[in-house]
Amino acid sequence: MFALLNHFRAVVALLGVSVVLAAAGCSGGVKTVPVSGKVTLGGVPVSPEGEGWSGTVTYHPDEEKGAKPGGPLLLGTIGEQGAYTISGGGKAGVPPGWYKVTVDIKKPSNPKDPYALPTPLVDRRYADPKLTPLSKEVKADAPEGAYDLPVSK
Repeated sequence: MFALLNHFRAVVALLGVSVVLAAAGCSGGVKTVPVSGKVTLGGVPVSPEGEGWSGTVTYHPDEEKGAKPGGPLLLGTIGEQGAYTISGGGKAGVPPGWYKVTVDIKKPSNPKDPYALPTPLVDRRYADPKLTPLSKEVKADAPEGAYDLPVSK
């Protein structure tokens, strides 16, 4: 009797998990828009500056403009000629809406000391979603260059 009851519980639990997974997979998900651009510093595209250089662009939902908080981290790595592409949650693109955009570019202050703090290459306000002056509306019909990001030191 106990074996049958345990078997029944296992089947019910498995069905419950299957329903949750099917609902998550079949909901159609949130539509995303491809987001790519260039980061420029003083009008010149930023580029990796030697070993240890790193740069990221992050899109944060702008709650002041009606965006809902939460969701996957929407992040892109800055590459050659300042180019970046945003992806999040394993998908390329960003859900339409308004975003505060942060840019964080650093290089090692002392490449020979792995514990040395990195040196920011742009004004620190760009790395803080509450202070960044960068704001973008992600939409399907955005013109070329709509997601370019000018920053300063």
